[in-house]
Amino acid sequence: MKRILIVLVFTISSHNVLLSQDSSKFVKYPDNIDNPLTTEEKGMIIDAYGEQAANKYIFNIPQRLKNTKHILRNRFEIVEIKNKDLSKLKKLSDVPLFNVYKKNKRDKVVDIKNFNPLKYQFHFYSKEAEYVRIDDTSYVIIIKSQFQ
Repeated sequence: MKRILIVLVFTISSHNVLLSQDSSKFVKYPDNIDNPLTTEEKGMIIDAYGEQAANKYIFNIPQRLKNTKHILRNRFEIVEIKNKDLSKLKKLSDVPLFNVYKKNKRDKVVDIKNFNPLKYQFHFYSKEAEYVRIDDTSYVIIIKSQFQ
């Protein structure tokens, strides 16, 4: 009887520990992830990866596609921050390009409306948000944590 009681207490304790784990360790996906890729999103992925690698490593792997859609739709944003000293933020020109599957080229002029974050080695899978200043402007790129 004593043994059964010890096993029961241990089981309940273990279950409580699992339930009380920090929920910030789990990615939260909004409903818009279920929508198909837009033409623009597909173009951004192909632009960053090249057609062959995009097919092999993004489009044909459901979880990678889901993560990439989440970055493009929910976790990436460019905001203008006026009247603040942004000089301590890392500059976009200091962020390496993502050149694993194809050689990407740095944009000479950053087009805020058509900026492709996938071409850069941002910290997409960090627990913290990343803030990067578009060189010598009042614009900041925000890469939000996937755990928020």
